[in-house]
Amino acid sequence: MFRTLAKALLLTAVFGGVQTLLTLEPVVASGQSGSKAHAGKPAAFDTLSMIGSWSGQVETGSGNQIPVRMLIRPVGDDRLALKMIYGGERLCMLDGAFEGEANGTCRFRLKSQGGSACDQLAQLTLKMKSANSIAYTVSGVNGQVVESGVVSR
Repeated sequence: MFRTLAKALLLTAVFGGVQTLLTLEPVVASGQSGSKAHAGKPAAFDTLSMIGSWSGQVETGSGNQIPVRMLIRPVGDDRLALKMIYGGERLCMLDGAFEGEANGTCRFRLKSQGGSACDQLAQLTLKMKSANSIAYTVSGVNGQVVESGVVSR
């Protein structure tokens, strides 16, 4: 119950609606997961640290800088959903389906929202660099890396 309540409070704080957040129970110790499946065992990574809104710039093959934004939210225990939005000349949106996490790197299968430059993008990997930045890599349908960069809170 605590995990579900904590997620609801965190979502409300991240996406608006609450000015302050009350601490109802002690925070789970750093490096440990709050789920019963991992109770007492140190966790290498907590996917909840990625929840929120992230933005940055990416350089295209032609050398232009275009804005990129990622919105990450929880869906179920230790699973995430992602929306990736490009501006500028790319101007498209992708949905990301969580495929899993290994060694602190999360993988998402990307799906474009209707015929656009994003149709050739297939997979996204994310890795926390710090509490306020995520390194990402996007691969195309052919498996080749299309771009990589960093987004920040």
